[in-house]
Amino acid sequence: MRVLGRAVVAVAVALVGCASTATFTYTESNLGNIRVGDSRERILAIFASKITKEEVTRGMTIRAAQRDASGTLIEVGEVLLLNEEDRLKLIPYWFLFEDGRLVRWGRPEDWQAFSASYQIDFTPSAPVFLY
Repeated sequence: MRVLGRAVVAVAVALVGCASTATFTYTESNLGNIRVGDSRERILAIFASKITKEEVTRGMTIRAAQRDASGTLIEVGEVLLLNEEDRLKLIPYWFLFEDGRLVRWGRPEDWQAFSASYQIDFTPSAPVFLY
């Protein structure tokens, strides 16, 4: 019985050691690597999701996609970046692509100014705080 108890404890410790949680290694300084006109694939590679034994890094997610009346593919990507001044605060950034090319990006408060000219039903989220 004692051996079984030790085996259960050993397995539990091993499983806890293997468990990983999402970490955010991308910061606002990563935005210096992007330019208007960059391909969607390049931006997704810059903000790629990564899974290792030590951590899981959440990269960019395409949150909305649709074709407009002229057939142009409009996509909206999201990435949560660590704030440079407050490393516990995640700031969502939104990326607008037309036919696979980056048109604009910005924070949610910047989004309303240019989203009205696109016919896509999408509302950005509020910042996320880690405690």
